[in-house]
Amino acid sequence: IDSYKNFNLDGIELFLTEEFELTMENDLANSNTILLNPFLMDKVSENPFKLNERLYPVDIGYPRKFEFILSLGLPTDYNVETIPESKSLKLPNNQGNIVYNVGFANQKIKLHFKYSLNTSYFYSNEYPNLKEFFKRIINIQNEPIILKKVIEIGD
Repeated sequence: IDSYKNFNLDGIELFLTEEFELTMENDLANSNTILLNPFLMDKVSENPFKLNERLYPVDIGYPRKFEFILSLGLPTDYNVETIPESKSLKLPNNQGNIVYNVGFANQKIKLHFKYSLNTSYFYSNEYPNLKEFFKRIINIQNEPIILKKVIEIGD
């Protein structure tokens, strides 16, 4: 980690924001393909909603919002072979949404991922949507970006 900053530690009305700059080095001398998962931290690794059916409401305590922004510079000897599609999803009645934008230009991958749950209480008939919502978050966060080494043919 080259630098770390946090913002809004004192205010309960504002969202906590953390900003990292990091450099990752790896021995890629013998690798022509890299599977890159850009979600380095704060990844939803398991769906908290496992039941097939729920007969009582879900109370998650408070509305929540998570946002992840990444700008990743690539070495000039690598190019993007496959990049995930941008997508968005909304829960009914404005209960929550997911926005995922990813692109590549000028040797930089730019990624913006955000999800929010705008309510803290979900009725039992809304449970399948909530479960699917977290399934989609996990799917997005597990989609790799595939990098390919640029092979230059010598004279």
